Amino acid sequence: MRQATEATDTAAGPNRILTGTIIGGRFRVESVLAREAGTVVYRAADTQSGMPWALRIVPVSAIAHGADRMLQAVERTQALRHKNLVEVEAVGREGDFLFVATEFVDGQTLREFIDGKRAEGRGVSLKGASNLVAHVANALDYAKRMTVHGALTPAIIWVSRTGRVKVSALGLASGVPSLARHGAPSGAPETVYIAPEILAGADPTTMSDVYSLGVILHELLTGHTPGAPLRPASAVVAEIPAAVDGVIARALVHDPDARWPSATALKDALQAAAGLAGGEPRPATPTTLGRSASPALSLAPGVTAPAPPAPLVSADGAATRNANLAPVAAPPKSRDAMPAHPAPRSRSPVALPVGGPEDNVERWLVQKDRLDFGPFSMTQLRAQIERGEVLAEHRLVDNESGASCRVKEYPGLGDLAKRAHRHLEQNRRAQAEQRSAKSEKKKSFATTMIVTLVVAAVLGGVAFYVISRRDSTGGGRLASREEEAEIETFLKGVKLGGLKASVRRGGHRSPGVASGGSAEDFNNDATFGDASKGFAEGDQTLDDNQIQTTMMANYRKLIPCVVHGGVSEIAMEFVVRGTGKVSAVKVNGQRTGALPGCLLGRMQSFNFPKFNGSKTIASWSMSMGR
Repeated sequence: MRQATEATDTAAGPNRILTGTIIGGRFRVESVLAREAGTVVYRAADTQSGMPWALRIVPVSAIAHGADRMLQAVERTQALRHKNLVEVEAVGREGDFLFVATEFVDGQTLREFIDGKRAEGRGVSLKGASNLVAHVANALDYAKRMTVHGALTPAIIWVSRTGRVKVSALGLASGVPSLARHGAPSGAPETVYIAPEILAGADPTTMSDVYSLGVILHELLTGHTPGAPLRPASAVVAEIPAAVDGVIARALVHDPDARWPSATALKDALQAAAGLAGGEPRPATPTTLGRSASPALSLAPGVTAPAPPAPLVSADGAATRNANLAPVAAPPKSRDAMPAHPAPRSRSPVALPVGGPEDNVERWLVQKDRLDFGPFSMTQLRAQIERGEVLAEHRLVDNESGASCRVKEYPGLGDLAKRAHRHLEQNRRAQAEQRSAKSEKKKSFATTMIVTLVVAAVLGGVAFYVISRRDSTGGGRLASREEEAEIETFLKGVKLGGLKASVRRGGHRSPGVASGGSAEDFNNDATFGDASKGFAEGDQTLDDNQIQTTMMANYRKLIPCVVHGGVSEIAMEFVVRGTGKVSAVKVNGQRTGALPGCLLGRMQSFNFPKFNGSKTIASWSMSMGR
């Protein structure tokens, strides 16, 4: 996450928050991360757990339509748990500002990602753009059970160091509409990502998010935001199929009811048009998308969009059905209050009972510490029980009839409270065990490394004698140019250094490394994970420590290759697949030749940890001197 250059105490009013200030009773301000649309985002440390959080400060004077409305809108998003959403930890008010504490993402915004590609004279591949859009679409369609986004721009979409795509700022558009004007590239209008109906004064809908996502897709593929008239992406980048133009055009239609009815529909059409859903690329026509054909909609000269299906969400937000798609619920309109300092919520969601139509009626008060909180709807009440904010012993009061009972005595809530308590306890124990395990691991790591090096040194002579007798394929003998006595003398006098590993992050090509071999081997521009998989699947990579540990346990197997190659230093880059096996190696800028071939043959016997992802691109260096 980038660091802003401004000092934390230079702004005026509620933005003037000094380092060390405690917000919400638990978040200690450390530094400024960004200034966005009249808000300030700080890096903060949790005084309870030590974890880092991103803390957004929103001045009440800058909030449209009232602070309470925005407070309630953001609080609703706390119940959302998805791998492509930045999770909201706490929200509250202090004096003349609101604060929103969210997951801290170690990475870069999509704005920075696109600008970095442009600065290098490169763009995002069709596969990479399609996969990135798929992750964003998954996040938007999961979140719409609670809210639409309404301020989608590349500045609020994050790509973590491990390649995970996350959408942030849910619930903020109603209070800070200027967020939608933040993040446009240099030279483009600040309203470029805002749907026409929102500019005309309408409230955001699912289709307005589709419009914003369409603009982002066009920019990913071409490096530029759409202009008027719209220039087809296939006319800018020759590798893009013409069918993709129709997908983008339909997302950007002026009439919201004529656009794709959801982000998922846009994602599916893009996958089909790009040929990523199986088979050869094919046009994104109504036939291929499972819809009846009708006249095309004219968007711009030479560009048409497929005809729209029946809308899933009408202009007033009411839910409707389509024969080929599941029903979509309109964003909830209920509001609930919360204490000024919200309690931490559980990280393990509890399965909630299925409710009826009356579950959204705000009629329930909760008595805690002789104070009444609410009124809440039953849906909101269940969510608070899940987070541990309402306990089994708290008293529940029906605001309409005056009847009251303990939470544990109300049908269905007692079991829910027990399950929530059990999950919270399991979380606390798991976190305690993780802290203990990390502490023990740190203590034992140095000892393990020393023992490993000592044992390796003792056995080095014998191991080298065996290893050096075989070539890179394991089927022959290494042709030695020196006598045995000279090799032993060399090993006794050699000093090893620079034994260091690292994992490449963020899709940038390592400087000074040749680009031989397959274009995909050493390129992770499109490594955003598999959008079709579950919440925590498909986008894992190994970390620096895992690479370092495996290399330290096996690096002596590489010495015969280095000696035979006649070099004293090697700088390798290699690809580890999800199976834990090495599939490609570059050394000192070369991927072909005797030395890379020898190293690849030996490294294929290394057993790196398996991981749930496509590949990890890692680096390793070693020097030998007298």
